[in-house]
Amino acid sequence: MAVKFMLLVSRQGKIRLTKWFTSDWSAKEKAKTVKDVSQTVLSRRTKMCNVLEYKGIFAVRGTLSFVGPVVPPSLTKTSYSQNQPNDIDFKVVYRRYASLFFIAGTDVDDNELLTLEIIHRYVEVLDKWFLNVCELDIIFNFQQAYMIIGEEVRKGY
Repeated sequence: MAVKFMLLVSRQGKIRLTKWFTSDWSAKEKAKTVKDVSQTVLSRRTKMCNVLEYKGIFAVRGTLSFVGPVVPPSLTKTSYSQNQPNDIDFKVVYRRYASLFFIAGTDVDDNELLTLEIIHRYVEVLDKWFLNVCELDIIFNFQQAYMIIGEEVRKGY
């Protein structure tokens, strides 16, 4: 299980927390990824799938796409194949709790349901720590929320 990053984004699009678990990202790549991922997640309807595939900075189109079947190049109208594993940088798994979106970026071959469980466990721990957590708790107690996510993902608590 390799979580690359975690984002907490409000419904208005404000970034409340970012935690990067790998150091191979430049500041420019981080900014572009946060912008692309948060805009795409915020624009999705509630009944849509919570798992996306991210084709990042070096991909042909640099967009997010739905997780779906691999389409052979002979069946597509464009010159590239859409869901090839070589083009996908990572998966984006998200969940909305109240006014916050909890977004995780994981490796392509990681289990999406396990990532949703990590997100849910993080929300449960925050709820116990802050006694009924809300967005203001995360804003004003940023260090504690940051410490909890680091311990949960890195050490497995």
